[in-house]
Amino acid sequence: MTSMIQKSLVARLVSTYLVCSLLATASVGVATYLVGRSFLRQAAVDRLETSSRQKETDLALWVEERLRDMQYVGAMVLSEGWSEKTAEAGGPGRPSQARVNRHLQDIKAAQPDVREVLLLAPSGGRVLASTEPSHVGGYRASYNYYTQGREGPTVQSVYPSPDTLRPVLTMSMPVKDPSGALLAVLAVHLGLEPIDRIIRSRAGLGETGETYLVDTANILVTSRPGEGQGVGRQAHTEGIQRALGGASGHGLYLNDAGVPVVGVYRWLPTYQMALLAEMSQAEAFASAGRLALVIVLVGLVAAVCLGLGVHMLSRRVARPILAVTRAAEAVAGGDLSARAPVMTRDELGNLAKAFNAMTAQLSDLYARLEMEGRERGAVLQNSFDGIALAGHDGALIYGNPGLRRLFGYSVEEAPTLAALAERIFVTQEERQAFVLNLMGDMAQESPPERVFTFQHRDGRQCWCRMRVSRMPGDRMVLNAQDVSALKASEEQVRHMALHDPLTGLPNRQLFADRLEQALRLARRTGSIVGLLYVDLDGFKKLNDAYGHAHGDRVLVETALRLRACVRDSDTVARMGGDEFVVVLSDLARTEAAHAVAKQILEALYQPEVAGGTMFVGASVGLACYPEHGTDQDALLSRADAAMYAAKRLGGNAFRCAGASPTA
Repeated sequence: MTSMIQKSLVARLVSTYLVCSLLATASVGVATYLVGRSFLRQAAVDRLETSSRQKETDLALWVEERLRDMQYVGAMVLSEGWSEKTAEAGGPGRPSQARVNRHLQDIKAAQPDVREVLLLAPSGGRVLASTEPSHVGGYRASYNYYTQGREGPTVQSVYPSPDTLRPVLTMSMPVKDPSGALLAVLAVHLGLEPIDRIIRSRAGLGETGETYLVDTANILVTSRPGEGQGVGRQAHTEGIQRALGGASGHGLYLNDAGVPVVGVYRWLPTYQMALLAEMSQAEAFASAGRLALVIVLVGLVAAVCLGLGVHMLSRRVARPILAVTRAAEAVAGGDLSARAPVMTRDELGNLAKAFNAMTAQLSDLYARLEMEGRERGAVLQNSFDGIALAGHDGALIYGNPGLRRLFGYSVEEAPTLAALAERIFVTQEERQAFVLNLMGDMAQESPPERVFTFQHRDGRQCWCRMRVSRMPGDRMVLNAQDVSALKASEEQVRHMALHDPLTGLPNRQLFADRLEQALRLARRTGSIVGLLYVDLDGFKKLNDAYGHAHGDRVLVETALRLRACVRDSDTVARMGGDEFVVVLSDLARTEAAHAVAKQILEALYQPEVAGGTMFVGASVGLACYPEHGTDQDALLSRADAAMYAAKRLGGNAFRCAGASPTA
């Protein structure tokens, strides 16, 4: 079934419509149920609120009626001239104990809900008269209805009777004479059967509705419908806990039987009880469920009927699409001449026209791409740069002729980067660094350009500049250029920047660097550095007499002779004109510098100078580290001063800084 839907456009259109219809129908059903449930909940709450208020009113009227009865009894007792003394003495002309008891018994007989009527002494709480003769003589001084009844009419909250253990409601009031003196306290214990009948009434509550009272100890004061002797047991629900906490309101919760209900709870502070009215949620929301079910069924029937129409329409829509599909399959197979028939004038007809135009453009594009491919292949093959395509594992997939010219090896001879490194590098460290660097560059977005030396197949040492470019599919393009000529030019420029163009000796800049290196070495090893300052004697006269060309030959010859007098580790530099300096590094004794100075004097006094017979000679000044200075400036200054001191002696001599002149 799934395969058929995936392969058939009509099946997909119809199935998509049905799925959307089912989702829409279900959504409407759910929305209807939720909205209806919200309205029904409010309606149920209103019904329960009305019922609970009515029952609270009925309860207040019943209590008010019993208070009026008590006032009547109090007035009757007062009219008989009742007092504590006459009740105890029973004197002549006064109502006796039996007469009072008869009145109380008549009241009890007239009111079935009256359990007991008592007259209590104004002090001490002694029972002076009661409808229960066994209670006469007892004391109720600590009872709340006595202490509160002395102050005024009061209604005590429901509590279990100590005698019968059944819940009772006690009312009490003071009996005072016309002067306001307290004669007695009248108390009446009332049974809760009338309250039970009021509370248990289901008027307006439906089949599952019920109301009940709970005292502060979570004990049911009235029985629920159908419970029989359920009064006295404890009940714990969310509504009861909220009401006993002093709140009034409504909500959805489970009653103590575990049934979900809609409940209204009220706190009755006068009686210290909670009044609850509840109705099962199943009954309250039944109409919403039925309405939602009807809507869903109607929606399903409508969806099926419309689905048939959608099927017919889909078949008509699919015909031109299928024609375009067949033409597209032919083009995909390589037939770029295939065209789709234009069967309609609507959007589907426009689709066929657009497809035909696209196929024509595709044919032209294919021809252009084929030509461009040939041209780019020719460019790649004839490029002077080396270009290679490598995989993520370092395998060389392609290499152009330029790559072979650069390194001397083809891809067949070096199929991987590791194999290429094995052939063009001498040391293992160079090979590993080459492969690791290129593989690391492949993982970067913008890899750096790398320049390195390698050995060509013919043995030449060459320079290469290589850069990696990432490609889709975990591949990389290597672009390599031979920069040996560029490096040679750079080296020549660098040499010219640091050497004298005439003699080839280091110039002042390179001399300063060499001297600093020699000083650093001396500081580490504790050795001596000698600095010789050499100035040719009479060079200006020689230059004027024989010309600048001859003077240049003398300077070149001087450079050659100076270099022949020192070690390879020493430095001979030209400071300018006919001035030269010699850095003697890593000396053990100062006398070694003296010996070199004497050797220089002898070498520069040789008469053969560039094919001419003449005496040159030179003045040499010597300064040593650390004896004569610890930095470049100090050593140059002392050596220069020593050289001038030697020149003042007549030339062709040397002098050490701080020492007597020596010829």
